[in-house]
Amino acid sequence: MDKYLGVRLDNRYEIREVIGVGGMAIVYKAYDRFAERNVAIKILKDEFAEDEEFRRRFKNESRAIAMFSHPNIVSIYDVGSGDGPQYIVMEYINGITLQQYLDAKKVLPLHDAIAIMEQTLKGIQHAHERGVVHRDLKPQNIMLLEDGTVKVTDFGIARMASVDTKTMSEMALGSVHYISPEQASGNETDFKADIYSLGAIFYVLTTGRFPFDGDTPVSIALQHVQKQPDNPRMINDTIPIGIDQIIMKAMQKDPANRFASAADMMKDIQAVKNDPDVVFDYDLAEESAKTRYFGKIRPENGGKSESKTPPFVPILIAITAVLVIAAIILVVIITAGGGDTKLVIPDFVGKYYSDVINDTQFTSKFIFIEQNKVWSDEYEEGQIISQQPKADTEVQEGYRIYLTISKGVQQVEVPDVAQLTYQAAKAEIQKANLTCVEEKKADDDVPEGLVISTKPKIGDSVKIGEEITVYVSTGPSVSPVEVVNVLGLTEAEAEKKLKDAGLDKGVVSTAASDKPAGTVIAQDPDKGTLNNGDKVNLTISDGTLAIKEVKYTFEVPELYKDYTSFNVDIYTVKDKSGEKESVLRLVDVNYMSDRVKNGIQVTFTGNGGTKEWVFKINEDVIKQGKVNFDNGTVSFN
Repeated sequence: MDKYLGVRLDNRYEIREVIGVGGMAIVYKAYDRFAERNVAIKILKDEFAEDEEFRRRFKNESRAIAMFSHPNIVSIYDVGSGDGPQYIVMEYINGITLQQYLDAKKVLPLHDAIAIMEQTLKGIQHAHERGVVHRDLKPQNIMLLEDGTVKVTDFGIARMASVDTKTMSEMALGSVHYISPEQASGNETDFKADIYSLGAIFYVLTTGRFPFDGDTPVSIALQHVQKQPDNPRMINDTIPIGIDQIIMKAMQKDPANRFASAADMMKDIQAVKNDPDVVFDYDLAEESAKTRYFGKIRPENGGKSESKTPPFVPILIAITAVLVIAAIILVVIITAGGGDTKLVIPDFVGKYYSDVINDTQFTSKFIFIEQNKVWSDEYEEGQIISQQPKADTEVQEGYRIYLTISKGVQQVEVPDVAQLTYQAAKAEIQKANLTCVEEKKADDDVPEGLVISTKPKIGDSVKIGEEITVYVSTGPSVSPVEVVNVLGLTEAEAEKKLKDAGLDKGVVSTAASDKPAGTVIAQDPDKGTLNNGDKVNLTISDGTLAIKEVKYTFEVPELYKDYTSFNVDIYTVKDKSGEKESVLRLVDVNYMSDRVKNGIQVTFTGNGGTKEWVFKINEDVIKQGKVNFDNGTVSFN
């Protein structure tokens, strides 16, 4: 293909150098004279370009892919047409392939692997949403830019392949480590094939090893169809359980058991990124261990629709008798462990893991793998929570059973909150997913208001949600003091009496009262016990309600001297409402009696100010007036 160096395609693209060689095409760096920019041009090899049907599909697929617009997919600017070379003009990437990065790093740090997978999944999801399946995902088709951007390349090439066995064998050498079971077995494929390949890529990024490896593409393809890969954590135990689960779910043999979409896979990866301890409840049942064989080639359906035959099927068709025998031997090795002996898996849920793996009746028939350990409120530590496959599943002897083991009820340590205020301690305890309650307690060493200790103790392991009692200091311990009664005493007398009892005078307030001014009329508390030095609040009388008396003698008018008896009623008006306040009420008074002959003597009482008075004999008003309590006088209207 060096014949293109220096050539100008369509009088526009000047071919300058080779930058990559693949199974079906060679990639050149070129200069676009119209757009004045560097581009990458992929030109098909002659054996593909001479196939008219392939040329047609190549154009249609490339034009469809050119409609992509996503930062994680290499942009396609133009597609060659006419009778000349078939080519695609793409964005020129100044970077390296993921394969080159892997060759240098071997195993990637988890954060790098996650960053690469997230961007790759975003690009693939964009393609899937537009009905395009890649079908040849591998590190060689993923580019890394200097700024960390990931771009997926070579869309649509694998799905269009319809070539001879020799050419496909060359392609398989680069892709077979990431091929989906349905592609390897000749079945129809959809976007779930890309999900499997992404799982295989993630496997390599985190372990530094292929899920399956072998001497030939055939042996590796057989393993994709028939074997379950070792869990990534069996190779690299630093991988979080959640990442292990994601990879194994993506690589399920049955496409229906994989992620529903690239977006769903990315969502779970981000969940682990946010919480490395997350564990998913996937149903990762291993598929039947029966030997599975490659399917037959599907015809092109009269040329009316695109062939779904994956790129590795032609090589399988051309296998000679010798390779068939070798494949059979490989299958025997893969499925070894009991031949055709059928067993029904018992129910291990609820049993203790130690009991199961030490029981020869189980270990002689099955291989047990501790998939992960999780917290459980239902199962005690060491008990089996779940198993895959589930009980009553019929399998062959030697089948692997994945077990999830209980770590018991999730526990946390009581945080160190000593010497904190209660509010600060409460925040720390709630942060540890615990609850708390305050209890005050005297302490000679811890200042008032700060935490003394907790129950359970600081550092103890307790269940999530458990209530922690927080003991808060009230200061040094003191002896109880009986509250003394200071009512009726002056403020000074009350203060002295309180001091003598070991108490202090608290807040002093005044209130209107008929008690002498300056005397204690209320105290709080008025009984019970207090600590030494505690305060007692006092209320002092202001004396404004003291009772005053005004005496006065009323004379009986001459008009009533002829009466043998009469009624006398003398009263004051209590307030503006007119309510009567009787001063004197005599019934059937004999005028000649000593009681009235010298006048009727009465005493007015009040708290100050004036009151109106009324003097009646029988029902006749004799006199009216006012009594002034401030100067002690009685006046008449």
